[in-house]
Amino acid sequence: MSAVVGAGCKKDQQSLVLVELKLSAGAPDATGLKSVTLVATPGPTATFPLSMLSADTGITLGLYISGDVTGDVQIVATAVPQSGYAGFHGNGSVTIGAPGATESITITM
Repeated sequence: MSAVVGAGCKKDQQSLVLVELKLSAGAPDATGLKSVTLVATPGPTATFPLSMLSADTGITLGLYISGDVTGDVQIVATAVPQSGYAGFHGNGSVTIGAPGATESITITM
């Protein structure tokens, strides 16, 4: 018995958006955070654990975008605290030129 594996199959080539999150210059470090949610439009939503944000040192997160998405993509980042309601919010835009591309964006929160 023989089998043909992968014939007729092709996984779409995802693009990667590297999102660097920072606080505004001069802002004190934000500690006691729980997570950050990245929303891509068009594209996915992903939540990552996050304990701190700083103006001096950014944190970079990777967000995979479907290979059928090209052109301008809006990214919204929302960080929430361990307790309470006051969090951080920021947004930006990145252009994906072709499927499989890796693009970077810095979002100041």
